[in-house]
Amino acid sequence: MKRNILHIIIFLLISPVGFAQVEITTQEGTYKMGKASSDFILGKIMYESYKYTEPEKYRKDRIKAIEMITESAESGYAPAQYYLGTIYLNDTLIHDYNKAIGFLKKSAYQRNNDAIKLLDSLGEDYEVAINYQFWIKIFVISLLVLIYFLLSLIAHRKIGKSKLITQNHKKRLKKLTWLMPYFGSLIGLFNNKKVIQPLDNESIEWINRSFDWIIKEFGKETVLNSEIIIPVKSKIPIKFNATEDCAKELIDFVASKMQINRDLIDVGFYNQSQMELGGNFITQQYEKDKYSSGQYWGKSKKGKYQISLEKSQLNNPLALIATVAHELAHIKLLGEKRIKENDEYLTDLIPIIFGFGIFNANSIFQYQQNSYGWRANSQGYLNERMYGFALAKFALYRCDYESDWSKYLTPTVKEEFEKSMLYIKENE
Repeated sequence: MKRNILHIIIFLLISPVGFAQVEITTQEGTYKMGKASSDFILGKIMYESYKYTEPEKYRKDRIKAIEMITESAESGYAPAQYYLGTIYLNDTLIHDYNKAIGFLKKSAYQRNNDAIKLLDSLGEDYEVAINYQFWIKIFVISLLVLIYFLLSLIAHRKIGKSKLITQNHKKRLKKLTWLMPYFGSLIGLFNNKKVIQPLDNESIEWINRSFDWIIKEFGKETVLNSEIIIPVKSKIPIKFNATEDCAKELIDFVASKMQINRDLIDVGFYNQSQMELGGNFITQQYEKDKYSSGQYWGKSKKGKYQISLEKSQLNNPLALIATVAHELAHIKLLGEKRIKENDEYLTDLIPIIFGFGIFNANSIFQYQQNSYGWRANSQGYLNERMYGFALAKFALYRCDYESDWSKYLTPTVKEEFEKSMLYIKENE
């Protein structure tokens, strides 16, 4: 009596599970099952309870339990099919090898691992249903991977062929294309034809006006025919040895390129161009400070142009060339009375038309190491983006579309130069 009550309680507890819809697969097809699972659980509990008792005494209860399991198994419930198969194999009360194999095969068909292992141990053949859900997942995943690969490949090729973005921007977009599935490809596809404006409108207008004025003042021939000086020994026939005599020799060279009579230039030297900010990090002051890379003092009473160079520049040939070109540009503007008031920004543009733009652009910001640590030198007034645009303007005016000399620009300036070349070609 107590055992029957226990069965009723268990049945009530599991009945909500039993009536849940369960999807099963059989050789006849796939369908949803009702209370097969609860029938199996209750039948199994009852069978296990009477399994080790005297056969005759509880024969009816065992038969009832087997009937419940059979009902569940015949409904297509794989665990019930397997369990019923083991009963037919081992229970002497209803032993039937053929029925056992039949139910085990049905369970194995639904990919029940226990049934498959048991059939293997018995040496019986069986069939296993195709796992459609698994293969559908594999297909969907494969399709998504294929779409990702094709989309990324298309974006990669379009980015590579684009003539409207810089090489560095191409590299960034290509990385994004492969590292961000779908989104990166879409970004690459939409941005490979988008020309980036390199400067704000005000700066662009100022550089355009300034170049028009420079061409008018110095003549087209100067802009078109000036030799572009690149940082290689063959172009600068001077042996740099960090001496004042070397600097004077350099002034002779730069003055000849900028069409200035060297005999009209006096040069002096002074110390301390660095201001310590703390620790071993030192910066070079330039604009509106008593510390500078160089100074232009105007004409002396003897009628000579006076310039001064800070001595630390002697140790840095590239920065020294930029400083000399900038100070001699003052002579071209103020000394030759092309302007009345000093304009440092306009002065920064003048070395470009005389072929020294690479040096001035590359000297905007430099890191150097000495026995005391690192220092950062800052020169000039135009920033890297403005230099990039000005150099592009200069190159396109000369129809120098290849601009082989641009490879000597620092990476940052070079990217700004390329960006500006694309923008000017597209908009002017």
